[in-house]
Amino acid sequence: MPASSVTSRYAPVVLLGAVLLRPAAAVAQLTDKEVGQVIDAAAKMKVRSVCIAEATPGEFGVCVQGPEQRIASAALTAHQAHRAVHPTGISAEMRAPTWMIFALPHAPALVAGRFVRASADKLQLRREGSLDVPIDPIVSVHTTYAWDNPVGTKLTAQGVTATFDPSKLPPGALDVLVTTEDGSEHRYTITESARDLIR
Repeated sequence: MPASSVTSRYAPVVLLGAVLLRPAAAVAQLTDKEVGQVIDAAAKMKVRSVCIAEATPGEFGVCVQGPEQRIASAALTAHQAHRAVHPTGISAEMRAPTWMIFALPHAPALVAGRFVRASADKLQLRREGSLDVPIDPIVSVHTTYAWDNPVGTKLTAQGVTATFDPSKLPPGALDVLVTTEDGSEHRYTITESARDLIR
C-alpha cells in the first residue's frame, strides 16, 4: 500500500466479489493494430495509472485507467513474468474505451487510540461541486482485502473497481464519490488536468 503515517505489518490477501449494475453499452474497441502499437510502446508510457488520492487510514487510494493504460500495464506485467503478449490475447473488456476507477482501502489501523477502517460499498461520479444525481458505473466489482494481525485474527476491508463510459460523462472536473458500508461518503476529484492524462 502507499506510504502513510501508520506503518502496517499486515500482508494483504485478496479474496473476491462482483456486482453487475447494468448492461455494458456497445462501444467501439481498440483494433488489433492499435492494441499492438500500445503493447510495443508500453515501456515508454509515462502515466500508466492516473492516481488522484493516496490510501491512508480511513481513506481510499483512487486511481483511473483508460484502455491504453490497462493494456500497457498488462503488457509490462507479462514481460516481467517472461510471457509474450499478443493483440489477439487482449480481451474486449481491456480494449473497450472505458475508464476503470479503483478505490483501494488502507489496512484497518489504530489512529490516536481509535480504530479506523474504511470499506467501500459503491463508487459513483458527479460533476465537481454539483448536486447533480450521481452517475452509476456500467459494472462494479468488489474485492475484499484481508490482513493477518499479530494476535491471529483477520482484519478486512472492501475495495471497489467501477467501469464508466467517458462519452456519457459531463465535461470538466469530476467528483469520485465512494460510499462506505456504514453509509459515509468520501469525495475525491478528477481535475481537468488529471482527466487529460487518462488514455
